[in-house]
Amino acid sequence: MFRSVDLLRALDRSLHAGERADVNYLVQQQTSAGLNDLFRQTPRGPGLAALLEDFYYRSWPRGWMFQNQVVHNRLLTETAFSGYDVIKQQVYPEKCRDNIAVLLRTLDSRSPFVHLAAVGIPNFQKATETAARIQTWVNQAALACALERYRRERNDYPSSLAALLPRHIDSLPHDLITGAPLSYQRLSRTEYLLYSVGWDEVDDGGRPVESATPNQGPGNGAGGDWVWPQAHSAATSQ
Repeated sequence: MFRSVDLLRALDRSLHAGERADVNYLVQQQTSAGLNDLFRQTPRGPGLAALLEDFYYRSWPRGWMFQNQVVHNRLLTETAFSGYDVIKQQVYPEKCRDNIAVLLRTLDSRSPFVHLAAVGIPNFQKATETAARIQTWVNQAALACALERYRRERNDYPSSLAALLPRHIDSLPHDLITGAPLSYQRLSRTEYLLYSVGWDEVDDGGRPVESATPNQGPGNGAGGDWVWPQAHSAATSQ
């Protein structure tokens, strides 16, 4: 069941089909006059500024629309798609942060060719972080099940995750942030600690991100580790 969950692949499909393909289709179908509704980010209203904005977008050459499409696709590829690797099952927080900075600098220019990117490129850093965190919980849940089977069989937790292979789990999921094995410590016969280093890429020894639980949602890049949210105690599963 857990192996069927691949949120990085789902994120990749969403960005390719839901973002890039839909925007490309919209541009293909849109008239030059329609850019007024597509690109306006301020409410309609009276006044000279609103009239000038209407005129600006309605008088665009058709080629400018296609140039916007080119810039949108290039920026999406260079930023959103480069912050994760579906095949390796890894995400790159520092790369995501750098990409956001590059995107904001580009959008801050006065070029008439960045309007589509400004309204069409989503908050890919938040999306990547959320997908990575929830996928980590899924991977930890798979390990927690294997650990519990091991404990019920031997009345103890293993000293390392490798002891779960191959009887209790066929492969060990890695930390999506580092690519290394998830951090695990046997604390006692009835307790263990299981965690990822989290979005800040710093091993805090299992100190959890504040307010980052499956029921509360993302921790917005706060410091701390992504810790398996159970009480780590076999007594809770009796």
